[in-house]
Amino acid sequence: MKKTTAEAPKPVQRTNVSKKATVTVILANPLQARYAFIYVNGKLWKDNIAPAELELTAGKYVLEVKKEGYVSDPPAYTVDLVGGESTSYRFYLSRPSNE
Repeated sequence: MKKTTAEAPKPVQRTNVSKKATVTVILANPLQARYAFIYVNGKLWKDNIAPAELELTAGKYVLEVKKEGYVSDPPAYTVDLVGGESTSYRFYLSRPSNE
């Protein structure tokens, strides 16, 4: 009788079912600046204004918010998004001082 050896089961590879990442863009001082336009990689993001929640595919992005007459701190975030994860980015808008 021939002996057979059972093959060990192969581990299941976990793949991220969701390839989108959720990004929440928050204004840290909404009483001073109620809204700002969101830019992703230098382009206006689908007419969304901050605060807002965006769904982006996994990858690298530069996130900015802009509003006429205001400066943003930080000026931008460079992010590497992972599908299925949720992250928040906070921007503080203020009027430039006239020195």
